[in-house]
Amino acid sequence: MPRIAVAEDDPHLRQLVTLALGRRGHDVVAFANGAEALEVVGQGGFDLVISDVKMPKLDGIELCRGLRQRYGKGELPLILCSVLDEEDDILRGYEAGANEYLVKPFRPSVLQAKVAQLLHDRPTPRGDAASSLPATARSLSSDRLPTRFDAYTLTRRIGEGGMGAVYEAKKDGEGRSVALKLLAPELADDRIQLARYFREIATLTWVESPHVVRVVDAGFSQGRYFLCMELVPGRTALQALRDQGPMCVARVLQVGADLCRAVDALLEKGLVHRDIKPGNVVIGDDGRAVLIDFGLAKSRTEEALTSTSEILGTAEYMAPEVVKGQVPDVVSDLYSLGATLYELLTDQRPTPGRNPTEIFNNILNDWVPPPVHEHRPDCPPELAKLVEALLEPDPARRPQDPILLGSKLEAMLRLGV
Repeated sequence: MPRIAVAEDDPHLRQLVTLALGRRGHDVVAFANGAEALEVVGQGGFDLVISDVKMPKLDGIELCRGLRQRYGKGELPLILCSVLDEEDDILRGYEAGANEYLVKPFRPSVLQAKVAQLLHDRPTPRGDAASSLPATARSLSSDRLPTRFDAYTLTRRIGEGGMGAVYEAKKDGEGRSVALKLLAPELADDRIQLARYFREIATLTWVESPHVVRVVDAGFSQGRYFLCMELVPGRTALQALRDQGPMCVARVLQVGADLCRAVDALLEKGLVHRDIKPGNVVIGDDGRAVLIDFGLAKSRTEEALTSTSEILGTAEYMAPEVVKGQVPDVVSDLYSLGATLYELLTDQRPTPGRNPTEIFNNILNDWVPPPVHEHRPDCPPELAKLVEALLEPDPARRPQDPILLGSKLEAMLRLGV
């Protein structure tokens, strides 16, 4: 039976959490402040800790730091819970060594799911071979792999971008491989962007779709922020284009339908992706298309990560209204989806330009891409018309509903259009 420590100064919340976890068969030991919890938990025998942040004698941040001097994140997972939801509050929690940071109020089922996941992910004892690997990941290069990072062994570099590098990795005690992104060290200087990034990741943890990459872990360790996702065997749509050229119509229809499902799954959680493009779509070995890279994902109700004068995204795939400074929404994501399908069909990007400035100028001047048939004469008229509708400069004239759009693409696929 897992033994869980709960540190909470509010007696009603302490009782609620104790009862909720007790119903799941956990042995719960409750403490009224952080000092009591540190003294008892520090002696060992616990599998997980849940702590409030603001407590008398010793707050949750100091409790977390004290426990991390004795136990690693894999040895003793810790969940911080607090009404403090500002960017600095969240980052302080991760930097202190928390595995998760939950903002109050939250549903008991959310806490129970987090507890179940962290207990499941706890490593089993390892042999000496793993401990002989390098212990730091501050400056990784392909010739230093494999190497250790947090509770993971990094085996190979998958890719690299502006946000950081992505590695294939295995978590201690687990056989399956995952994709672990180490954020670039310079991003640590932008605390607001980091905090909102991890807030979005927390939301994405609850997005359930086979076409949205699953987030399994995120946090701060060894001086680096990291994000761990499921590893989808396959290649990106961009890699497929470079290897084989334009895709067959059936494949484009399937990719389009899958991405519509992904966009709708995000929409249900109030999110927009903001950077749909061939490089952010993995076509799995099992045939499904999976949307990845949520570094720019944003809640429709949250203020932007940057000022309205700063544009985030990839120029060739950005909707005109976003370039003009409007808030991205599901319709702008569908424009990016249309630009992606256009490229998969034609091997041409819809908006020309030698650099982002030229591309933005063309978009602002309501550039209309050449008809699909000019580059792909064998494209069925129904599909060409739909892709061109997605690329309408006026968002009101575009398809608005990702589910309806996906159904149309699936119908064409069934009919062999």
